[in-house]
Amino acid sequence: MDAARSAMRQLAAMPLPGAVACRRQEGFAFYAVYPEAYVAAARRLGECPGAVIGIRSIGIGLAAIVSAATAAPFMVSVRPIGPPFARRLALAPELQRRLAACTGQPVAVVDEGPGLSGSSFLAVGRALRSLGCPARRVHFFPSHGGLPGAAASDADRAAWQHAPRHVASFEDVVLPHLASWVADLTGPAVEPLEDMSAGEWRRHHPLGARLPAQPMWERRKYLLRSERGRFLLRFAGLGRYGEAVHRRARVLAEAGLSPPVLGLRYGFLVEEWIEDARMAGAGQERAGFLAHVAAYLAFRAQRLPATPDRGASLDELARMLVHNASEALEQPLPEAPWLSWARMLEPRVRRIETDGRLHRWEWLCTRDGRVLKCDGYDHCDGHDIVGCQDVAWDVTGAVHELDLTRSELLVVLERLGAHGVSVDLDLLRFLWPCYLAFQLGCIGRSDPGSRNGKWSDNALAQEHGRYTAQLKKIICAPCGRYSSEPTL
Repeated sequence: MDAARSAMRQLAAMPLPGAVACRRQEGFAFYAVYPEAYVAAARRLGECPGAVIGIRSIGIGLAAIVSAATAAPFMVSVRPIGPPFARRLALAPELQRRLAACTGQPVAVVDEGPGLSGSSFLAVGRALRSLGCPARRVHFFPSHGGLPGAAASDADRAAWQHAPRHVASFEDVVLPHLASWVADLTGPAVEPLEDMSAGEWRRHHPLGARLPAQPMWERRKYLLRSERGRFLLRFAGLGRYGEAVHRRARVLAEAGLSPPVLGLRYGFLVEEWIEDARMAGAGQERAGFLAHVAAYLAFRAQRLPATPDRGASLDELARMLVHNASEALEQPLPEAPWLSWARMLEPRVRRIETDGRLHRWEWLCTRDGRVLKCDGYDHCDGHDIVGCQDVAWDVTGAVHELDLTRSELLVVLERLGAHGVSVDLDLLRFLWPCYLAFQLGCIGRSDPGSRNGKWSDNALAQEHGRYTAQLKKIICAPCGRYSSEPTL
């Protein structure tokens, strides 16, 4: 305790800045990386490391945890440089000397991941070996026990498998306590939580496996059963990340537009499970459903504004369109006309916290006839390029996901106007193919076999074909313009 007090006094005496800007901590925001897991993993090391290296950004805080848990004498943070899947370190001479002096002891390397390539971890490992540290003394502290993803080379994958790794999984550290953390909201669980992640939610949907799932983009979620009923526990994020999701969820739920929200506990949003619901918008209900869609989008546009810096610029969306569409159409799409159009339209963008997930299976009709929109809380701050956009992004999403006809789109636009929300038609035309290209990119990354036609999910393959067909209908690749106007 005396040492801790002394350290705090030294810290207080340092000339610290008033604020520190850092990048979004993706593990805390999206992937249910809990600091407690690194305490448990560090205790398994068995000996004090000579140094602890945190890979920025999230690795700084996680490395501090490992350092404290192991009483390490030295901790430093690094940021690997170079291409995303081929990172390397460029260490200052003083730091090289300091780390070289630790090579007789274990050196802990701390970060989330591994991701698609594991290249950040492996870059630190290579740098340490070049300083004389044996590979067996380089200990990785990742956030999961899996291998690097599809972008890793065979050599890198082998290096990862042979490296000493220390992982305390979510299932070991967090899951055993999750039901008790939310018990004040749900009542005690009467049976084990049911995992609804990675497409497992489809077991509870009438269409089942006919619906596509993209596990890499899905958050952890669990179904809890208690004497009070059933509840969905969905990871929303730790700290301010979860609080932002909770705020949006409460606003929508209190307006009767989404399932009731009970609260936020330790990063998990707690919602009521909607019993005996069915998909909305079929048959005779279509007109009323479209009116509800318009009211929902208008509500978001008016009640969930966003600052101009939250989301991709139209320039960035145009570049994404050109890249993804060129791949889908199997011929290069000229970039210049799209960039010119984007720069002309950018001043007209009015950013809101868009839904971003207007797919038909996300709309439920309850037993008493109410329509509720699910999964509309976090895609505006998702781990992708899009972020917050103009309401026109959600309008084009509704067109593509709900199969709106021209007359139905005009009805939605008219009803939006009646609610006081006007949609810029030029912006809608621009975003029309951007939305399709974005969805194609998401699907392509979700299924590693998609690039050679060996899909692991038939429903996902069908979605990819649907988006590709729609894009081909409206884009004329040789000239980079529309081959036919969208149905406005």
